[in-house]
Amino acid sequence: MESFAETAFRLHLPKWVWACVAGTIAYALMLADVFAYILQALAYQGIFVVAWVAIALVHITGAEPEDPQPARAINPAGLGAWLIASAGGLALHFTGGAAASFSAPATFVIAGLAYAVLRRRAAALGQPTRGPA
Repeated sequence: MESFAETAFRLHLPKWVWACVAGTIAYALMLADVFAYILQALAYQGIFVVAWVAIALVHITGAEPEDPQPARAINPAGLGAWLIASAGGLALHFTGGAAASFSAPATFVIAGLAYAVLRRRAAALGQPTRGPA
C-alpha cells in the first residue's frame, strides 16, 4: 500500500501511518461483514465444482460406448447432468439447517447418477457421448 501511494500519488508517509491505514481498512471490512458474502459465494461455487468433478470422474471411469460419430463440442449429457445436479445442490443449500450441510455430497451423487443415466440414454439413441477429441 505504501509503495502504491508513493508511485500513484507521490505521497510519502512513515511506515507506522501505513500500518494504521491497513489496520483501519481491515477493521472496516470486518465490520461490513464482507467475509460472510465471500463465504456464501464460495459455497455456491463449491456446489457447481463438485457437480463438475463428479461428472468428470464418471466420464473417465465409465466404459466408453462404441461411437463411430465425431465428437461434439458440448456434451449434452454432461451439461444436462451438471445443471440438474447444481439445481439440486442449490435447492438443498437454500433449505438451510442440516440439509444445507449435505448439499455438496448430494450434488456429487446426483451429478454422477444423472450423467451415467443421460450418457447411456444418449448412447442408446445413437448420439455422440464424448466431448471434443
